[in-house]
Amino acid sequence: MEPRPTSKAPADWFTGDVWWDVIVAGQEPSRMRANLVRSSPGARTSEGTGDATPETRWAEPVGEQRYDGPRTRSR
Repeated sequence: MEPRPTSKAPADWFTGDVWWDVIVAGQEPSRMRANLVRSSPGARTSEGTGDATPETRWAEPVGEQRYDGPRTRSR
Protein backbone atom coordinates (compact mmCIF):
# COMPACT_ATOMS: atom_id res chain seq x y z
CA MET A 1 0.00 0.00 0.00
CA GLU A 2 1.49 3.32 -1.09
CA PRO A 3 1.50 6.05 1.56
CA ARG A 4 -0.48 9.12 0.54
CA PRO A 5 0.54 12.66 1.45
CA THR A 6 -1.39 14.69 4.01
CA SER A 7 -3.91 16.94 2.29
CA LYS A 8 -6.33 19.66 3.30
CA ALA A 9 -9.86 18.31 3.70
CA PRO A 10 -12.64 19.66 1.45
CA ALA A 11 -14.06 23.00 2.64
CA ASP A 12 -17.63 21.79 2.05
CA TRP A 13 -17.09 18.96 4.58
CA PHE A 14 -15.56 21.08 7.37
CA THR A 15 -15.46 24.61 8.70
CA GLY A 16 -12.01 25.77 9.77
CA ASP A 17 -8.69 24.21 8.82
CA VAL A 18 -8.71 20.41 8.70
CA TRP A 19 -6.08 18.05 7.27
CA TRP A 20 -6.29 14.33 6.70
CA ASP A 21 -4.26 11.30 5.75
CA VAL A 22 -6.20 8.66 3.83
CA ILE A 23 -5.55 5.29 5.47
CA VAL A 24 -7.94 3.21 3.33
CA ALA A 25 -10.34 4.20 0.55
CA GLY A 26 -12.73 1.56 -0.79
CA GLN A 27 -13.15 1.07 -4.53
CA GLU A 28 -16.52 1.67 -6.21
CA PRO A 29 -19.25 0.84 -5.36
CA SER A 30 -17.94 0.90 -1.76
CA ARG A 31 -17.96 4.22 0.08
CA MET A 32 -15.85 2.85 2.94
CA ARG A 33 -13.05 5.17 3.99
CA ALA A 34 -10.68 5.49 6.94
CA ASN A 35 -8.83 8.76 7.49
CA LEU A 36 -6.55 10.15 10.17
CA VAL A 37 -8.03 13.63 10.67
CA ARG A 38 -6.37 16.59 12.39
CA SER A 39 -7.98 19.97 12.87
CA SER A 40 -7.20 23.47 14.06
CA PRO A 41 -8.94 24.71 17.22
CA GLY A 42 -12.62 25.43 16.58
CA ALA A 43 -12.86 23.40 13.37
CA ARG A 44 -16.09 21.46 12.94
CA THR A 45 -17.64 18.95 10.59
CA SER A 46 -20.42 20.20 8.32
CA GLU A 47 -23.37 17.85 8.01
CA GLY A 48 -25.66 17.76 5.00
CA THR A 49 -28.27 19.72 6.95
CA GLY A 50 -25.91 22.66 7.32
CA ASP A 51 -25.50 21.99 11.05
CA ALA A 52 -22.01 21.89 12.48
CA THR A 53 -21.05 19.29 15.06
CA PRO A 54 -17.81 19.01 17.02
CA GLU A 55 -15.27 16.60 15.61
CA THR A 56 -15.24 13.24 17.36
CA ARG A 57 -11.92 11.61 18.21
CA TRP A 58 -11.17 8.22 19.65
CA ALA A 59 -8.42 5.66 19.80
CA GLU A 60 -8.79 1.98 20.39
CA PRO A 61 -5.97 -0.51 20.84
CA VAL A 62 -5.84 -3.38 18.39
CA GLY A 63 -5.78 -6.78 20.02
CA GLU A 64 -7.32 -10.18 20.39
CA GLN A 65 -10.17 -9.06 22.65
CA ARG A 66 -13.67 -9.54 21.25
CA TYR A 67 -16.87 -7.72 22.02
CA ASP A 68 -19.54 -10.22 23.04
CA GLY A 69 -22.30 -7.75 23.83
CA PRO A 70 -23.21 -5.99 27.05
CA ARG A 71 -22.36 -7.71 30.29
CA THR A 72 -25.11 -8.36 32.78
CA ARG A 73 -24.67 -8.17 36.52
CA SER A 74 -25.84 -11.20 38.47
CA ARG A 75 -26.97 -10.81 42.05
